[in-house]
Amino acid sequence: SFRADNELRVQADNALREGPTTVLLSTAALTIHATSALSFSIAADNLFDSAFEEIPGVPASRRQILGTLQWRAR
Repeated sequence: SFRADNELRVQADNALREGPTTVLLSTAALTIHATSALSFSIAADNLFDSAFEEIPGVPASRRQILGTLQWRAR
């Protein structure tokens, strides 16, 4: 399965904020269910590696990649 989340942010000008005041933040994840008990997934947060500061003066989180392996015991 594939999942994508997008958020368009437009912030007012602020002297403390460095970087853009308008940004498209995106997250994408892909999950593969190998069996009914085993699945693999990979996800990317801040897909476009934006330097947008949600809180003025606080550096933005850079792109993050996360991989997971899930086993469900019966």
